[in-house]
Order: sequence, then structure tokens, then C-alpha cells
Amino acid sequence: MENTRYESCTTSENIFANLFVDTFGAEKADYLYPQYHFYDIYQGSRYADFMVDAGGRKVVIEIDDEASHNKQLVSSGKFYDDLLKQNSMVHLGWDVYRWAVRQLQKEPERVKD
Repeated sequence: MENTRYESCTTSENIFANLFVDTFGAEKADYLYPQYHFYDIYQGSRYADFMVDAGGRKVVIEIDDEASHNKQLVSSGKFYDDLLKQNSMVHLGWDVYRWAVRQLQKEPERVKD
């Protein structure tokens, strides 16, 4: 992706953005917002990896790696905080989709489906 809008993205998030463009076309990339800011149910400041504006319907994409989301590798506080983040997105009425980095790397066609 050659858009400055994606400069703050991690490598795995860039992989997703490229899969999005491959699937929906470059013209649809304008509907994909990286590092989308929102407030959780306790008014804490949060960021979703991506938000897709689908005609008034918000679709959120989270890219997960094992190091930051495996309950055995992270503190229980981080684990519960991640759950609060997702529950807050659902509470806001958003559709939430989570992809593992490994899926993006090893199964890109399945992710695009």
C-alpha cells in the first residue's frame, strides 16, 4: 500500500490491507480506516486495527498474534483488557472480525473468501 494513511500499521496490518485491496479493489481502500479511534464502555481511549465504513454499518477488523493474545503468554490484566475492548466494540453495535497473523500469512486466499 502506498498510502500515508497506512504508515502507522504493523507489518501484519499491512498484509491485511493488501489482502483487502486484492479482494475489493484499490478504490475501496478509502473505506478502510487503520488505527480507528473509539472510546470503550468506560470511556477509555482505544484503537481498532481497522474499521470499514460499510454504508453506515461499522465493521471492525482486529489482527491478532499469539504473543499479545495468548492467555498463557500475557498477563491476565491484558487478557481481560482485550476482552473489554472487544465487548465495547460489540456494545457499540459494530461487527467484529478477528484474524490471526498466521492466517494472513499462510492462508491468504481463505482470508479473502
